[in-house]
Amino acid sequence: GDDSANLSNVLNFTSTGSVTVELGNREIEDAGVAGTPDVTYLGIDVINVTLDGTDNLRVEATAGDDTVRVRPTGASSATVEVANQPIINGTLIGVFTVDADLGGVDTGNATVIIEGPAGDDSFGIAGTPVTDLLVTIVGREAVNLAATREAITLEGAAGNDTFFVTPSATVPMLVVGGDPISASDVLNLEVAAGTVTFNPGPE
Repeated sequence: GDDSANLSNVLNFTSTGSVTVELGNREIEDAGVAGTPDVTYLGIDVINVTLDGTDNLRVEATAGDDTVRVRPTGASSATVEVANQPIINGTLIGVFTVDADLGGVDTGNATVIIEGPAGDDSFGIAGTPVTDLLVTIVGREAVNLAATREAITLEGAAGNDTFFVTPSATVPMLVVGGDPISASDVLNLEVAAGTVTFNPGPE
């Protein structure tokens, strides 16, 4: 690729096995192909990864303080965006995992933002801070968040969204409902026995 600023440099990758895209190393690993790395890239704006519906996709960010935007775009497809890195589009994904750092090593202060589509959507987040968290949007590819993330944001966009959230004592979570259409957005906190304190904000 070159230094084009209009996303014109596209790498199309069709897998033969489960795939890991390592943004920090500029490499693509395919479990179905011998050797490592399978692809090294430079100057690429967009990477389109096509799987077979059963093979898995793992996207790893960098060792820096990344903000990782994840947008499930369909029942088996998703897009990942990290500043100054290629946009990753995955289709026909089996299990989808996002590592906010590189290689499962917690080196930076990473935030993961899960973006929902416009419309009335139902979000769920469950798991424990020391393992993968599973984020679901009904009708969309589920997102496994590796334990390297320091903060999580759920963005509902336009529509009347419902959120089911299990709070964490160690990972801050921000829920952004967006603009409701006619009713309202609903946040359901799923907690064990204890006290929940509500502190209303400015809006």
